[in-house]
Amino acid sequence: SPHVYLATNSLQGPWWILSWPERVPGADEVLPPPPPAYRVLTGVVDGFGRTLTFHRAAKGDVAGAVTGVTDGAGRRFHLALTTQAQR
Repeated sequence: SPHVYLATNSLQGPWWILSWPERVPGADEVLPPPPPAYRVLTGVVDGFGRTLTFHRAAKGDVAGAVTGVTDGAGRRFHLALTTQAQR
């Protein structure tokens, strides 16, 4: 898709995939009003082809924050923010 960017500092990786925070329109779809001026990290691929795909909260007090990760094997992990008292 022309709306997804690939960034890397080496041919061996890792590669960072930057995209829209929401679903990317298909090539045959009309683009929504001006796309955001920024892109968010949606996935990472390392030099061995291992992948991580990040999932973000759509609403609530953590909207836009990464709340889950899916690895290349299809395992999905839920991330939860907790705070602990200082010792």
